[in-house]
Amino acid sequence: AKFAFRMQQLFQKSEKRRRKVQEKDGIDIPPFLISSIATTCNLHCRGCYARSNGIAEDKADDRKPTLTPEQWRTIFTEAASLGINFSLLAGGEPMMRKDILEAVAEVKDMIFPVFTNGTLIGPSYLEFLRDHLNIVPIISIEGTAAGTDERRGQGVYRRAMQSMQMLREEDLFFGTSITVTTENYQLVTSPAFIDLLRSFGCKLVFYVEYVPTEPGTEHLAFADEHVEEMERLLAERRTTCDDIISSRSPATRRHSEAVWPRAADSSTSVPTARPNPVRSRRSATAMSCRWGCVALCSRRCSARFVPPMHWGGNTPVVARSSNIVKKSNK
Repeated sequence: AKFAFRMQQLFQKSEKRRRKVQEKDGIDIPPFLISSIATTCNLHCRGCYARSNGIAEDKADDRKPTLTPEQWRTIFTEAASLGINFSLLAGGEPMMRKDILEAVAEVKDMIFPVFTNGTLIGPSYLEFLRDHLNIVPIISIEGTAAGTDERRGQGVYRRAMQSMQMLREEDLFFGTSITVTTENYQLVTSPAFIDLLRSFGCKLVFYVEYVPTEPGTEHLAFADEHVEEMERLLAERRTTCDDIISSRSPATRRHSEAVWPRAADSSTSVPTARPNPVRSRRSATAMSCRWGCVALCSRRCSARFVPPMHWGGNTPVVARSSNIVKKSNK
């Protein structure tokens, strides 16, 4: 309840800031960012986009230059002043860069969902998360134990669920991220599976559509009929699971569409920047909340908004706030 109240206050404040900039300078500010803060990872997951794109490397000599913790804090301080609500922190494995997490946690006017494999959460991180509620762990699994361990490594599922249990015991807000394919989407959206997540205290679920990075796996990517079925299943779950937030991210490499429940049984989403490369026939049009208020208003709007900016961990210089905005065509 405390976290939800804090989010409501933050979104309202951010909306006022974005509107002020729009009215004064004719600039639309994106409601959220995606930031890759780590170029290392302790796992070698099959089909990892970060390794396939050269973002995550094991050898220090192979890693690209990264921003310092102070530079990331400066970026997010500027972003918050413009009215950006939150930034998804990705990698690599973000929790391998605790120095960066400690720095950005000082930006209290932003929420930072951290997409993590969950294997590094222990007493030290639990203490850190208790003291910084704007850092929200999002633990990645593949649904079942067998599916997770097959892709991520033996024992990873058990360790991830242990982390969820520890977070629940500390009464900390957290979520999970699940890669959905044509083979597992019905399982991971089933009432039994969602009840399992609820039993571990999970309050937020990101369903991320699979993007083929290895030859021979194209059949796992969604077609139009899978998208429609997924949307129908999530709509059904929201009517019975109102204590857990679900979101769906289409199969784009850099931008996502998050679908959230609303107070009046409607939904909102952040629009994608371009059509899904796997489903090229499908329109990129998305229902979107113009003000980025996420789950706080009871109306449904369809205004387009500037897509989120993705800052890669290999950026060698500080990205100024002018780089994350777009002049309005209105």
